[in-house]
Amino acid sequence: MNKNKFVKFSLTLISAAVLAACSSGGSKGGDDTAAKDAAAKAAAAKAAQEAADKAAKAAAAKAAAAKAAEEKVKATTSVGHKLVKKNKSNFVLNIENDLASSSTGRSDNMSIELYPSLDTIVVSVPLKKQGDTYVTDPTAPIGYLEDFDFRGNTVNTSGQHKLNHIYKTAGNTKGGVVRTANETKTSTAGTDSGLALVYQEGRKVYISNDQVVGGVHTAADLRDRTKTVAEVYGHRTFVDGNSLVGKDANGKVIGSESALANAPFGKKDQRGAYTEGTKLSHVQYGRVTSKLDQVKREDTKNGLDTGAYKTKVVSYGEYGVNGTEDSYFYRGVGDTAYNADLAAKLAGDYATYNGKGQKVNAGSLTYQGHAVTYGFKHSPVLEKKAPSKEVPNALSAEPKIPQPNLVSGTHVTAKIDLATKNVAGSLYDVWSNGASTIAKFDGKLENNGSISGTSMRSSGGEGTFNANLFGEQAQELGGSLASKATDPANSWGAVFGAKVQNVPGSAPAEGSAWGVKTDENK
Repeated sequence: MNKNKFVKFSLTLISAAVLAACSSGGSKGGDDTAAKDAAAKAAAAKAAQEAADKAAKAAAAKAAAAKAAEEKVKATTSVGHKLVKKNKSNFVLNIENDLASSSTGRSDNMSIELYPSLDTIVVSVPLKKQGDTYVTDPTAPIGYLEDFDFRGNTVNTSGQHKLNHIYKTAGNTKGGVVRTANETKTSTAGTDSGLALVYQEGRKVYISNDQVVGGVHTAADLRDRTKTVAEVYGHRTFVDGNSLVGKDANGKVIGSESALANAPFGKKDQRGAYTEGTKLSHVQYGRVTSKLDQVKREDTKNGLDTGAYKTKVVSYGEYGVNGTEDSYFYRGVGDTAYNADLAAKLAGDYATYNGKGQKVNAGSLTYQGHAVTYGFKHSPVLEKKAPSKEVPNALSAEPKIPQPNLVSGTHVTAKIDLATKNVAGSLYDVWSNGASTIAKFDGKLENNGSISGTSMRSSGGEGTFNANLFGEQAQELGGSLASKATDPANSWGAVFGAKVQNVPGSAPAEGSAWGVKTDENK
């Protein structure tokens, strides 16, 4: 082999070696890429599985929470709410027992089914000091007002009724006259009487004279709460019978309720305006005044045995007097029963039928009624400038803006969207130039007929909103609005009763099986 051939042979070997090395290195790089791809896919699959597991776990937790919440709703009883405003009283409202004129800043739930006669009303629960706060004391008695009884009130034209056989403005309730005890009456009755404001046929304004009222009105237009112990509307405010000896037997109230209208603004007049009275058969609402300031338990007589709590009978007070407490409440009998899909049931209850006889479920329910309020400004919506015909020709003179007349108030309107279960409504007064909203509220309907949410006063101030449906077909609505503010300068509240305006649907009658048909065949 000559030298040149040897060199060429050597170069060939070296090239082959280099190529082999390159080939070997390239194959290894491909294997690494595949491994990395596989690892990435595995990591992605693992992450996806972990995300799916996390989502499934979250969904299960959400479903469990929803089920627990629904079970709580199902087990919860609510027959009304109450808020309290005290007048220089040491009654405990918000952890304090200072002599003050504050409000609760909330509405407290009434969870015990009411005796059908509705002739007693609880105004105090027992509390005990625990550290820096107060807690319910199950060993101590609750305080209630006895003979909150409208038996004998059978005429609805005067706008007032005298509650008899009561204890009024007295710290001591141990005296009285002997009578026969029954399910709601103790063996002694008080010897005082107190005035209660009630529905008055023909009255259009129910705003109290201690609230700020603008526009054009007279003193006679407003309700004077002075020297009254209560202001109550709705169920069992016009009842036959005797309030001293009234008793119940076998769960049926002796002394039937009158068929008279007992609540304002639940019915349209001939012009289509909600100014007519209506009869509420479930809901009662309004204000009652008690006197608990500086009162000792030992100075009050024992009340009826309820089984769960001991009770004490306490004294009524007169509205606006120092040392008293105003309880604003709504309550009712026959609250709407729990249904796993209450909105759907009500949509069917109030379904209508089209021209083809096809059933069309109701999309919403509308309620109209009346509210008892405190802490509001009742003013019309004024024009920003006077009408041109009243503008003077002298530049120095101010144009006169006519003041509207007060027509009616205070109204409540509420609407339940049966698809979303959202509830929205407002309190408003009607003036000669239109309606003026004084508060709005919204909430959510639960399957037990209870509603909770928020409210807002038009002149400023956030609040809570609570309500309940009553009747097998939710025919009535009771509700409360309470300011979050508790100081007397900024607190406000309202309670109301309202009636559904929808009419329960009924299937169209079947057509006749007999008839004549024109022969169209030609």
